[in-house]
Amino acid sequence: MPQNVLWFLLLLPRAEPAAQSGGQKPTAAVFQLAAEHGVTEGVARLLTESLVNEVRASGAFSQVTSSRELEDMVGLERQRQLMNCDSNSCMAEIAGVLGSEFVVLGNIGRLGDEYLLTLKLLQVRSAKVAASVSQRVPAVSETAPLNEMPGAVRRLLSDAHLIAAEAVSGLAAQPATPPGGGPRLSLLALTGAGLGLGGVMALVALATFAAAAATIVVPYFLVPVRTPFLTGDQRDAFFPIVASTVAAGGTLFLLVSMALQGVGLGAAILGVQG
Repeated sequence: MPQNVLWFLLLLPRAEPAAQSGGQKPTAAVFQLAAEHGVTEGVARLLTESLVNEVRASGAFSQVTSSRELEDMVGLERQRQLMNCDSNSCMAEIAGVLGSEFVVLGNIGRLGDEYLLTLKLLQVRSAKVAASVSQRVPAVSETAPLNEMPGAVRRLLSDAHLIAAEAVSGLAAQPATPPGGGPRLSLLALTGAGLGLGGVMALVALATFAAAAATIVVPYFLVPVRTPFLTGDQRDAFFPIVASTVAAGGTLFLLVSMALQGVGLGAAILGVQG
């Protein structure tokens, strides 16, 4: 370790790590995620805040100190510049002197259409990595890694035996949408589509039946239609055939309407029961 770093550590106020016996929880410090290729420092800082919140919410530690709090306590950023302390081991030494037993660190980068989120849990006393996880996240948006942070943190702490494995499986078992959300909205949309299209098809069927009736009424009773290309017998058969064909089409539209409305009503019933 550089001599200037050693002198700096000696000058820091020391805090004794809390003993883990008797069920007492350890303490931890969370360092800022390193921004790798394709990720800005601003995004890395925001993800670090989410990381801190998730580590605290896990309940694995009695106290969690963020990198910003470390900077506020000892002017860390300025001290790092003065003594060239950029490595994780150097930062872990500082965290250890401040009383943290574990350090959470990692990096976030982007390659193509995927983010790569890497987290490590470092045990300060032994200077060994207690656990690590690496999560590939589809880069659908800049906020995509936020959705993966809770699961990644819980896997990290579970692998280090700091939280129960059930916490990870329970998180994975949670539905992607709130109860009554996605499925019910789908049923509601199906109900609206079925009833709406069924109504439209019913109107088309009525119009078709009206056209079939007009095919008989208009030529024979209202406006005589001249058909020089047809003989008398052919004329008597022509318009009834046309009317029958149009009426058959109307019947088909009516059946489709009834089927669509049946689907809509069925979806409505399922939505109410669900």
